[in-house]
Amino acid sequence: MEMKKVIFVSACKTKNKEKGPAREMYTGQFAEKAYKYAVHIEHDNIFFLSTEFCLVEPEQEVRKINKKFTDMPVDEKREWAEKTINQLKTKGIDLENDELLFLTPKNYWCWIAEKQHRAGKSTQNFKTPLVGLRQGEQIGWITERLRETGE
Repeated sequence: MEMKKVIFVSACKTKNKEKGPAREMYTGQFAEKAYKYAVHIEHDNIFFLSTEFCLVEPEQEVRKINKKFTDMPVDEKREWAEKTINQLKTKGIDLENDELLFLTPKNYWCWIAEKQHRAGKSTQNFKTPLVGLRQGEQIGWITERLRETGE
């Protein structure tokens, strides 16, 4: 089986309209730039990681929400990670062998990684280029990569 490259973008700040495709609804500066960058690099799948819906495809219709990941209690974050992992598995994503690129803050991918570790599974294939960068630096990193693609 050939290894897939899967890119994750954090879903943040939705538009004022009530529902629409995820790629149009998630309008925060970070989400917009990260999605634009993801589209320009080699990938097999792109997903938004959403507090409410877990795994979201760019064309998937979503409704407006106001729930923040950082406001969720720990047990709810663990449930979110479990549900997200299950959704990935149903989409044929191999969490141990596919290349997983997280264009998200740590607070999203770390819960998925924790679930994998607790199950005795590897996360060596998790690519987390934004680790150690503050929010503004993360946007700067993505902006620089976009420039490199000609955007």
